[in-house]
Amino acid sequence: MTRDQACARLESENDGFDIVVIGGGASGAGIAFDAAWRGYRVALFERGAFGAGTSSRSSKLIHGGLRYLGLGQLGLVREALHERARLLANAPAIVAPLGFVIPTYSRFERCKFRLGLALYDRLAGAERLQRSHALDTTQLRQCAPTVVSAGLRGALWYADAGFDDSRLLLALLAGARRAGALTLNHAEVTALLPDSNGRIGGVVVHDRESDREHEVRARVVINAGGPYGDAVRALEGATRSAHVAPSQGTHIVVPARFHPGRDVVVFPRTHDGRIMFAIPWHGHVVLGTTDSPVTETRALPRAQAAEVDEILDVARNFLDPAPQRADISSVFAGLRPLAGAPDGAATARRSREHTLDVSAGGLVSVSGGKWTTYRLIAEQAVDLAVASAGMAPRQCTTRDLGFADGDPAAPYAVYGEDAPALATLASADPALAAPLDPRLPCTGVEYVWACRAELAVHVGEALAYHTRAMFLDAAAASAMAPRVAALMAAELGRDEAWIAAEVDAARQLAEAFSLTPIPAPGTPG
Repeated sequence: MTRDQACARLESENDGFDIVVIGGGASGAGIAFDAAWRGYRVALFERGAFGAGTSSRSSKLIHGGLRYLGLGQLGLVREALHERARLLANAPAIVAPLGFVIPTYSRFERCKFRLGLALYDRLAGAERLQRSHALDTTQLRQCAPTVVSAGLRGALWYADAGFDDSRLLLALLAGARRAGALTLNHAEVTALLPDSNGRIGGVVVHDRESDREHEVRARVVINAGGPYGDAVRALEGATRSAHVAPSQGTHIVVPARFHPGRDVVVFPRTHDGRIMFAIPWHGHVVLGTTDSPVTETRALPRAQAAEVDEILDVARNFLDPAPQRADISSVFAGLRPLAGAPDGAATARRSREHTLDVSAGGLVSVSGGKWTTYRLIAEQAVDLAVASAGMAPRQCTTRDLGFADGDPAAPYAVYGEDAPALATLASADPALAAPLDPRLPCTGVEYVWACRAELAVHVGEALAYHTRAMFLDAAAASAMAPRVAALMAAELGRDEAWIAAEVDAARQLAEAFSLTPIPAPGTPG
């Protein structure tokens, strides 16, 4: 479905919806997917691009959360491990098992992590992927040849999972549409509409592309605004206490030579008692993350110099050679929507658990959570929304509902059920199957598909969230923008002026992923 087709459907809807979802991130997409597959009439509105917020800026891991054991959050870990198993079964084309290696440099460190991993295995129960075990230094060198050897006492290995967060998000949205949901990006909810009883009975949506407004009726509205959820609550008009304590997490991306292994390396200590990761991802390595409280929820968070320095300092303790600032090809920051009012406490110690509440006017709000548990959050949110609105309950179907369960080795496998359609496009026009830049694993067919089926209308969003070009190499993504713009213009019926404007806008977006200014494509850099 193109965005124009989605808008046309919105125009033609006269009877309203059962459920309106505000926010197209992990929770919102999961809620729309769950509700639509139960048979409810669903509309989802996202004020920006799909994936532009927190949902694309994760650590790319589906995991129980080993460090949460140290915080005593055993219930959260057990819950996440069970949900990990469901994701591996339902979306194996996007979510895959991944090995993790923890180098240890003291007897205490080794004992601490060994005990933690034994508990981790036990909490997973029958859904454990592989038993954790010790590695000697020779085995460690095979998994992680660049780990610092001075003082090394050995290592521990365990299994979790990794994924492409944006592709999982887009697969959920596509699955929701297949079940009948309307999903619309660049559509901001600006007001809540009352029903005849004075409760919330719909929303006002501002289409930021056409500058038109729509009144959309619904039996219940779910606020899945993530770190911006308190702003949605404020639309009710009443003064409400904060429910979200945002925390910023920053990652840097460097070439694979700094960690050429396949397993994730866990850096066992940071200055604030957390862990960090070196994660192989799309031929690069993602390093992070930080955990810093913030007071401003900006639409496009920017990494701070101190956060980048923190990651580089930690990496310097565990990788040899260690990356320098000049080696960073991309940097990205995201806001975690931690549940609970801001209180000045360290966000690193805040729970990643989620909360659900219903306002006096009937607005159902989701706070907190993480990608691994999105499905459970969605199930609980839909159950609560249906009950609060007095709707007839219907059984959740997502626990065993495959939606990206094709062969992970097939071409375009991360596109889930749409993978065969992309393969057909590539076969019909081999030029579209070729990489657009040797530095990036992105092909023309993906940008054509983003326009035809994923509602993409801007070059920057296609480069960042429909493919991962911006996240892998910001400068290369900007250099590729003219070719992507030409492909998208042909699909969307745009002119040369549009191409020029979009190329410049993409360059500006790329600078948000870069530590240095990015020249316009075709100019000396």
